[in-house]
Amino acid sequence: MKCNKLFLLVLFSSLFFVSCDPEEDTPPLYTSKGTYDSGVLVLNEGQYGQTNASISYISFDLNTTKNNIFGLENNISLGETGQTIGFYNDLAYIIVNGGDKIEIVNRYSMKKTGTISSGLSSPRYITFINGKGYVTCWGEESITSDDYVAVVNLSSNQVVKSIPVVEGPEFITDYNNKLYISHAGGWNQNNKVTIINGATDVIDGMPIVVGDVPNELIVHDGYLWIFCAGNPSYAAGGETPAKIVKMNLSTNTITTFKTFASSTYSTNMSIFGSFVYYSFGNTVYKEIIEQTNPATPLKNFNTNSVNVYSMAVKNNLIYVGDAPTFDGNGNVKIFANGDRIETDGSGTQVYPFGKLMKTVNVGVSPNGFYFNQ
Repeated sequence: MKCNKLFLLVLFSSLFFVSCDPEEDTPPLYTSKGTYDSGVLVLNEGQYGQTNASISYISFDLNTTKNNIFGLENNISLGETGQTIGFYNDLAYIIVNGGDKIEIVNRYSMKKTGTISSGLSSPRYITFINGKGYVTCWGEESITSDDYVAVVNLSSNQVVKSIPVVEGPEFITDYNNKLYISHAGGWNQNNKVTIINGATDVIDGMPIVVGDVPNELIVHDGYLWIFCAGNPSYAAGGETPAKIVKMNLSTNTITTFKTFASSTYSTNMSIFGSFVYYSFGNTVYKEIIEQTNPATPLKNFNTNSVNVYSMAVKNNLIYVGDAPTFDGNGNVKIFANGDRIETDGSGTQVYPFGKLMKTVNVGVSPNGFYFNQ
């Protein structure tokens, strides 16, 4: 009996020491997946009517920048009017609006793997559910009733179905196997959000009125956040103010988070942590999410940009795309978010909210940021 007990004691001790090996508690080192990993991809829309859309890369530490990476890696032009990028596993789907196509690349090497060039008419944005891609399409400019969502089989890279929707489908996102599409109106104005069942590809109920010219959509904590630009002054009924609204994704009820004094051209909005960020004019605002209308800005700063065309937030940085003109190169201004608490020894914060950290020259009209890791 003593021998058996001794054996069990030795066995238990060896297991204990193995489980407490400090090397087992050390997380593995991160292995880069490619040249353009650990950074942000900047989609540069390009000049209207020209084939000079491009993609730029900025590393997260801001030490490495590179322009026209799609062109450099593939020795071809991206095409006319880069609209948006969608990530699915290791692939990036680059929607080229003017070329009625989607270029597919490895998101870390930027090497081209395929193209979807049929079944798309003025494609805008993309999201993914159940091995399928869903692309909003405006159709022909002069026709108000030919708008649709293209369903793409990601195995064959073929458009296998078109779901007709009301005019001007724009942003598209997904939650709980449902698709949510904002209808800004295309070449006109609209005020609705459509819901599509991702299992059946059938529209779920009637489109929901949310506010004039809804654009950017963000799903967060059971709500769909919607930035509505408001009707411009030349609209049939005159100008209406921009606003940010929230849709309860359980009940589809709408509440207003903030109403602005006028309409706006760009609807840039990000949610990071407990805060919502948005731009209005040349100013970026940061507000606590849990507020009711009228929401009070917590912090704001002037970007001193000519035209804030895009904006996104990641960790301690705020990225702003400045498009001074739509026929020449723009730049990306990167500001401190203020969450990094570090002082210079005298008590002065080194990274206060709104401090300009870096300016990077990019391509024509930087219109979106995509964080690649």
